[in-house]
Amino acid sequence: MKNLENVKEFTEVIGKGTFGIVMLACTEPSMNKKGNPFYGRLRKLSYTSNVALGYDYASALVAKMKKENLTFDEKEVRESVEKPKGKNWFMHPYILQKDSDAEQKYLRCYYNKNSKTSSIYVLDGKFVTDRAIIAEIETWVKKSSGSKKQAELGISKENEVTLRDFKFENVILLKQGEKVYNRLGCMFTPTQMIEFVRYFESLIK
Repeated sequence: MKNLENVKEFTEVIGKGTFGIVMLACTEPSMNKKGNPFYGRLRKLSYTSNVALGYDYASALVAKMKKENLTFDEKEVRESVEKPKGKNWFMHPYILQKDSDAEQKYLRCYYNKNSKTSSIYVLDGKFVTDRAIIAEIETWVKKSSGSKKQAELGISKENEVTLRDFKFENVILLKQGEKVYNRLGCMFTPTQMIEFVRYFESLIK
């Protein structure tokens, strides 16, 4: 099993629009800032199975709208999502880059009803397993309200196309069969690695 050098290299060896990818990401949760004792101290590790890369967003929206028997202009819908706000395509349909900083790259990921995510918070570099602290943290975390664009198009919330753009530096692991991009060892100390594996032992085989 060869460890690929970077995220871009991983996207070059997988099938376009196929699910079945395992991903681990380390992100900073979107939080309310004022009076928040956790702000700037918190990260979130998320392990997701059955992620897809290389999925065409416009085509997915069109398919959903047809499924819901909506009346629409397909060309207009496609043009409206061709360029994501504040970003442009570096390698369509896998990788985006920031308009104001071409060095900032993003991996576009898609989820379906079979995608499963398990997460753990990391506070000041330590895994949070205390339920009371987790509950307190989550009072500060902003809740997702769904896609405004898809709501405008008339797509119901239960039929939304679920996607997320991850900064390259936040992607820790990508795996599909024998194809692997893995930088776990660069992110964690040996002690943290043992603790991490114990927490996700039911997921990582």
